[in-house]
Amino acid sequence: MKSLNRSLAASVLMGGLALTTTPVRGQIQNYIIDQFNDTAEADSWTRWWGSAVQTYEFDPTVDVMSNANSGSLKASVQFDISQYGGDNQFAVQHYFAATDGSRVTLDGSQYTNLDFDIRFDPNSPTRPTLGDFGSSNSA
Repeated sequence: MKSLNRSLAASVLMGGLALTTTPVRGQIQNYIIDQFNDTAEADSWTRWWGSAVQTYEFDPTVDVMSNANSGSLKASVQFDISQYGGDNQFAVQHYFAATDGSRVTLDGSQYTNLDFDIRFDPNSPTRPTLGDFGSSNSA
């Protein structure tokens, strides 16, 4: 059995995730989701769906701006086509929270941009036919 293991600093590192809007849309302000300045921010990201085994953690060694006081979300995903077949995939989720910890719902129609950084570990396997790391969708 051959398995592919991909870590998301072997698949995805997200440093500073934000939704932004333009003045034409009204007075909606930028909504900063996470800047990954500590472990607590990374702890709120979890598996959404997909059979590939997923773990999420704070990685203080990788920061998009090389800030020693910040880091990133590290997702490690163990892909195994022989075990998971057509569900050899993953999705991550994160709930928006108010300062009191309650969940917040954002009206996505009021925002024009979703801004985030993804870093693939250069040692991650690539798709044989295209030589890339696969595709990413934001919903």
